[in-house]
Amino acid sequence: VERLAESLLANRSFFASARSRNFIHHELARLAQHRGDLGETMRHLEIAFSAYPNLDTGVLMAATLASAGLRSEALMRLDEVKRLAPANPLVRARWNRLLEELKCSLEGPSVAPLGSRERA
Repeated sequence: VERLAESLLANRSFFASARSRNFIHHELARLAQHRGDLGETMRHLEIAFSAYPNLDTGVLMAATLASAGLRSEALMRLDEVKRLAPANPLVRARWNRLLEELKCSLEGPSVAPLGSRERA
């Protein structure tokens, strides 16, 4: 799957819409996350967001960082996503409301990164 997606993106004759490129990079990010490769996961999510900026991808980038224990980076990412919110006032308000809620939850009590539970 990964090789197929990479070859589609590398093929100059393959035209993909911004949403399609976003989807392909989301899938590549999911595969990288499954391998435990945070750097590659974030690289693909950033490319996906650049191709087609949307709230889901922005939130996923912040959640990925937060789940790796990188709360300050996650908060910075939420601020970046907020700055790129669409111009439509209704959509912008929705983005801002959700991003502020997420920011407040990340600024709350510290949560251990996923997979780091204490053993009894």
